[in-house]
Amino acid sequence: MSDYNEPIALKELLDKNLVIPEYQRPYEWTNNHIKTLLNDLLLYIYKDNKQYIVGNIIIHNDMGVLNVVDGQQRLVTLHLLLYALDGKKKLKLSEQQFNEISEHNIHSNYLFIQSWLRRFNQQEKEYFYKILTLNIHFFYTEVETIEEAFQLFDSQNTRGKKLKPTDLLKAFHLQQIEDNVSEKTKREYVDKWEELSKDNNLNKFIEEHLFRIRKWIKRDSVFNFSNEHVDEFKGINISNNVFNFSKRDIIIYHSYEKIYNDKEISIYNSEVKFPFQIDQPIINGKMFFEYIFYFYDKFKNIKEEKNKWSDFYKNHCLNYHGWQRIGDYYLRNLFVNFSIYVITRFSLSEYEIYFRKVYRNFYYPRVEKDNSRVTYSSVKNNIDWFLKASQSLSLNFIELEKDYYDSDIYNQKDEKGEVKNNHIKQVYLDGNN
Repeated sequence: MSDYNEPIALKELLDKNLVIPEYQRPYEWTNNHIKTLLNDLLLYIYKDNKQYIVGNIIIHNDMGVLNVVDGQQRLVTLHLLLYALDGKKKLKLSEQQFNEISEHNIHSNYLFIQSWLRRFNQQEKEYFYKILTLNIHFFYTEVETIEEAFQLFDSQNTRGKKLKPTDLLKAFHLQQIEDNVSEKTKREYVDKWEELSKDNNLNKFIEEHLFRIRKWIKRDSVFNFSNEHVDEFKGINISNNVFNFSKRDIIIYHSYEKIYNDKEISIYNSEVKFPFQIDQPIINGKMFFEYIFYFYDKFKNIKEEKNKWSDFYKNHCLNYHGWQRIGDYYLRNLFVNFSIYVITRFSLSEYEIYFRKVYRNFYYPRVEKDNSRVTYSSVKNNIDWFLKASQSLSLNFIELEKDYYDSDIYNQKDEKGEVKNNHIKQVYLDGNN
């Protein structure tokens, strides 16, 4: 194993059989990234013949397989540059199937590099190739465990994209997928994960919903999801011996697998689904991906389908004056997370009896007297509802909760003489409306 941050020239990487593992995010560098790098290389290496530090390379040496954990964007780009300079000499990046995003960017960037190199004749290209391999240096680190590699992600160079918690989770659970899962299925998981990750949607969903719900049920009022919290989504390896508290989950899993793989049952019911619960122990590997995909779709469907709760949510949590205030975001996130948790734990029809009372209690900080500012403490004051819901056999416990109701709230007016937060107050004034 190499020492941390050992300088290494690009020439020394030419003979290493590097592998970009499946858990890596797509190759995302665009022409703008390439242009910046090429102009730096032209100035510092071609013209001034100086050493140029590209950044960090972190390699996970998995029993001789050199997996690139950090540095994929830079290595693939340099691979394209060397290949454009001399088609016979390039980095030994093992052949692999890239997803659609990576293939598009690789093709686009290679064409851009070819166009940029037209300024050089053949002799100048050979000289450029030679000094590139000698003067480009990396801070090279090679470690023997994937956990150790993850700990080094914070040393990303400024041009790279710091890995999100979802990147770490994808990497971990791809490593944990059972041997009997096909490469085709793994690729489907990766492709769907990347599709949902566009515009940060997946990371946002996990942080704003699954992560907070799982924490709030434990009365942990943490709000932001960072790399230090990824253990919340790591759990049981089904192939290992487990403690008694998790045997129930293993039994449920194996029962599901037996039913799912039973050809006779599949003929009559092709939609057999694992009985996921948001707060269940995480089963590592393929079931983690199924868990995330299931609830991503579940949340989306509950919000978009036509029902009393979704209509109420659109009318009283969205599309009113001030709904984008940070305080309203806190209250809305609390209401949505509690609602969808109990809908998935119990049923929508049962919750339709209670959701207006839940709303009145959760949104009360916005309309109570002499209150002009809602902070996150308003959320923390109500997270015990999640624990009660997780421990109850029905939603009857909501009947016992005090219903915050004050008819005088309608008398509060703003500086224009208009009723403050009128749209929210209607739920209090109209009772069951």
